[in-house]
Amino acid sequence: MIYLVERGVAPKKSPPKEGLNSAFVSLFSRYTDPKPIGKVSLFYFLTTGQHKYRKQIEEIRQCESERKRRLLKSKLPAITPAGEFSRRCNTGLLRHSGFVCVDIDGKDNPDITDFETVKASLADFPGLAYAGLSVGGNGLYLLIRIATPESYAEHLNAIMSDLCRREIIADRSCKDIARLRGISFDPAPILNPSVSAYTRIETEAPEPITQLVPEASTDTARRVSALVEIIETNGIDITENYGDWFAIGQSLAAEFGEAGRGWFHTVSAQSSKYRADACDKQYTRCLQVCARVSISTFFWHCKRHGIRS
Repeated sequence: MIYLVERGVAPKKSPPKEGLNSAFVSLFSRYTDPKPIGKVSLFYFLTTGQHKYRKQIEEIRQCESERKRRLLKSKLPAITPAGEFSRRCNTGLLRHSGFVCVDIDGKDNPDITDFETVKASLADFPGLAYAGLSVGGNGLYLLIRIATPESYAEHLNAIMSDLCRREIIADRSCKDIARLRGISFDPAPILNPSVSAYTRIETEAPEPITQLVPEASTDTARRVSALVEIIETNGIDITENYGDWFAIGQSLAAEFGEAGRGWFHTVSAQSSKYRADACDKQYTRCLQVCARVSISTFFWHCKRHGIRS
């Protein structure tokens, strides 16, 4: 049964005790927190939960300053749709939720001008439990129930292929199983709590980005390697604004050249804004304009966030 939510009104009846209602995920008080404050059912988060933040989300959508929009978004609560985590990193997964979250962004789909129409067109997509507007309003996010959580990546490959056949490009960074989804608001989402699971898998992923990592054969490389490991293990975002992100990329590029690209991806992936293709383009640019920067910039940003090896 698909719940067609009346505009502006949260559902009064709970769905059957399966699907969204039986799936629990980790809840974070805001985007930047590395550890969860508890857990919440996906159904509650998507219905009652989103209505509590309606005013804040509408303020974000009306804000014309990109910098202020990012600041407001960073203060919203968020979840890890793929399951419950001890901390916000892939190795912190405790239990799968049985769902995949897929983002459809306006910047990846410049030909889409009406996301309401696209949302309606996805009502018959296999396994679709939820489809609603993103926080900014210029995009959608989908929650798709999958048959085999252990095959998360393979299911996601197939889902992305199926969307592509509908001329819809999904954000590739959704492959990160620990990826956050901030709370949003949609007055009329597609809601199908007990939908049958999506079963298709594809073992071949899109061509991966080459990520070389230098051998830790020098004191500097060993130090950087240790710091990056701490950053990844604890899910610490040191790229909180564009200037910091760019400077960190230049710092790694100046010291390691092309071989620092993998570390830059790992550091960047701790941000909720991470996109592999955008990160790759940024590092290529850093390689071109890094002459006046040294690795000390990277060390300084780590120290500023309390990260020491």
